Amino acid sequence: MIFLLLSALQVYSELVYFVEVARHGARGPSNFMPWDQGRWPSGESALTPEGMRQHYLIGQYLRFRYITNNPFLSNTYNQSELLLVSSTKDRAYQSLQSQILGLYPNQTIPNRQFIKYPPLHVSENLSFNASQFIPAWAIVVNQIDPMLHSKDKCPDYDVYEKKRKNSKGNEKIIDKYAEEVKVVQERYNITEKEARKMIFKIIGSIRSNKFAGYDWDPVFDEKFVERSQELYMESKTFTGYSPDYVARFVGSDFWNDFIRQVEEVRNGQMKLKASIYSAHDTTLMSIFATLGMTLHIQPPFASIILLELHKENGNFFIQMLYNMQNIELPGCPNEKCPIEKFLNYISRRVFEDTDKACKGLLKLKEESYTISIVDEVPPDFIVINSAIVIAEIVLLLLVSYKKFISSSQN
Repeated sequence: MIFLLLSALQVYSELVYFVEVARHGARGPSNFMPWDQGRWPSGESALTPEGMRQHYLIGQYLRFRYITNNPFLSNTYNQSELLLVSSTKDRAYQSLQSQILGLYPNQTIPNRQFIKYPPLHVSENLSFNASQFIPAWAIVVNQIDPMLHSKDKCPDYDVYEKKRKNSKGNEKIIDKYAEEVKVVQERYNITEKEARKMIFKIIGSIRSNKFAGYDWDPVFDEKFVERSQELYMESKTFTGYSPDYVARFVGSDFWNDFIRQVEEVRNGQMKLKASIYSAHDTTLMSIFATLGMTLHIQPPFASIILLELHKENGNFFIQMLYNMQNIELPGCPNEKCPIEKFLNYISRRVFEDTDKACKGLLKLKEESYTISIVDEVPPDFIVINSAIVIAEIVLLLLVSYKKFISSSQN
C-alpha cells in the first residue's frame, strides 16, 4: 500500500544526481524526567529500535525510488556511487547504517557459493545469513563538520546562541507562555526563573515519550504539550536562526558545498551519483533558514530533505522535497526550478567566506524582539520593483520640474 502511494510521486528518468539530508530516527530524551526512569536502557539521547526501523523503511523507499522504479543506482552497493556522511553522534551514525540496510537489503548480495572457513574450528552446520555488509569506513564521520553543525567550526555561534537565550527578546517570548511556566513552577515547587528553564527539558522528554507511546505526568496535559512545543520552536528560531544574517550563516557551508557538487555534475567531473547525510533537526532547519524559509514545526524524527538534480532537453533543474512533499524554492514559479535561477538566488544568500561571517555574529546588535526569519523576496522581484520605484521617482521629478518651469515663466 505504501509503495502504491509512493509510486504516484513523479520520478524523472533524467535524474543525474541527488542529495539526501536526514534527521536521525526516534531517540530517548536528552534530559531524563522522573517518568523516564527505567524506560530507556540505552541511555539519554540514544537511538531506539523504532528509530532504527524508521530509517530502514526510508532506505527501502530510496531503493524503490532510485533502483526499482527508476534504475539510477546499482542494485547492489557500489562505493563509487555513494558518499555516506554522518555526524559524530551515535544516533545519527546508527540511523545511517539502518537506512543503508534498507537501501541494500539481504537479498541483494551477489549470488555466490561460500566455501571458505576462518582459521579455527567452527561448526559446518551454521548457515550464513546472506547480507551485503557496508564497510564501516564507507561512512564518513566528520569530527568537525560545519555542513551538519554550524557551531563546529564557529565557536562564536555557540556564544551567540547562548547570548540570545538570555536576551530580553527571548524572555518576551517565554512571557507569552506564562500559564505553562506557572504549571511547572507549582508542580515542582521551584522559582519562576527555574521553571522557565525546566519547561524546555519537560517538553523534550514528552516528545520522546509521546512518540514511543509512553505516558508522563498527567499534570502536563495536551494543551500544555501543544503550547510548550510552540514555545520551543519560537524560542529556537529566535536564538539560533535570527536575524537574517544568522539565518544566512547557519546553512552557508551546506549550500556552498551543494553548489560545488552541482557545478561538478554540470561539468562532467562528478563521479558520484548521490550523497547521503545523517544529522539532526537543526541541520534541516539551517538548510531552510539559509533559503530564507522558516520551519514553524520541528522536523519530526527521521525527517528527510531530498535535493534532486535533473536534466531535460540539455537543461538542468533542481527539485526539492521535504518528507516527500514538493517545496517551491524561492524565486521559482513551480517545483521544477531552473538551476541557473536557483544558483543565482542561493549565491546571494550564502556567505562564501564563512570564517569571516562567523566573526560578524557577535557584532550584531541585540534585537528587542524578533522571532521569525522573514521569507526572502526573490532577487528578480527586487529588481523589478526597484525599477518601478525608480521610474516613479523620475516621473515625479519630471512633473515637478515642468511645474517649476511653468511657474517661473509666469
